[in-house]
Amino acid sequence: MSEVLRLVGEQGWIDASGSFDYCVNFSRGACLSVRLMREGHPGRHVKFSLGQSLAHEALRSKEASIRFPNLAPEFVGYVQAPGLEILVSNVVEALGVTRREALHSGRGASLLRCLDAYFEAAARLDAVTMPLVVPNRQLGDSIATYFRTGPFVRPVERWLSGGPANLALALPDIPQHGDFVLNNIGRRIPSGVAIFDWEDFGESALPGLDLFTFEISLAEQPVEMLRHRQREADTLTQLKQRACRSLGLTLAEYHALTPIYALVFRYLKRTYGPGVRERMDRLLLTLSQQS
Repeated sequence: MSEVLRLVGEQGWIDASGSFDYCVNFSRGACLSVRLMREGHPGRHVKFSLGQSLAHEALRSKEASIRFPNLAPEFVGYVQAPGLEILVSNVVEALGVTRREALHSGRGASLLRCLDAYFEAAARLDAVTMPLVVPNRQLGDSIATYFRTGPFVRPVERWLSGGPANLALALPDIPQHGDFVLNNIGRRIPSGVAIFDWEDFGESALPGLDLFTFEISLAEQPVEMLRHRQREADTLTQLKQRACRSLGLTLAEYHALTPIYALVFRYLKRTYGPGVRERMDRLLLTLSQQS
């Protein structure tokens, strides 16, 4: 930790000469995240790795900071030393949001309204001017290869050769957050929202994927998301309608793309723990039985 503080201090991103109140949060893989706070100074979020490259994440985090200045944490810098990589951003004061709160008719409506700004800004992104963006067609080829074996071979072949895939390929490339789930969204203090964890930004450019990942993160079980769509309009349905308008989709088209979104999200999560993969596999199984 002392070496991390020294390197970050040498860049002028913190004053490492005094003590900090800091909270250490372990994250997945070989990375460690530290929040450095000192009264009267801007808080810094420092992520460092002893074995996993942070170079791509640094590029994606910087892009997110530029493209979503009022939503993403402000990128401060990235530094590399022998055997050590460090990514620094400004601390954002935000509270976690529960599923119950997000779906609450009062507080939830306010939160979901704040997300409109994200979908409106995302719809204006130009994939051509952003580094590391994976185009839809390229991602589609990777997905077809990934699902060439396993329990979903036949439904995947059907989905990738039918209407949903044709609809997806006709859409423009719009870089997505890639992990736009409830856990990565916070309620800012005193108002607004903050969006975190941009390491997958641009891994998919399929419009509507972020709306899908947010929608499914609000469901206790994946199949519950499909049941919810049969209910009368509520605050979540209204968010989906507004987001679809921003993205140039109809709500019916967004729903028709569900199998493709599920495949993309499952593919992006292929290196995550079994709990995440199994959750998406249950949705894929349900969709394959319905189609």
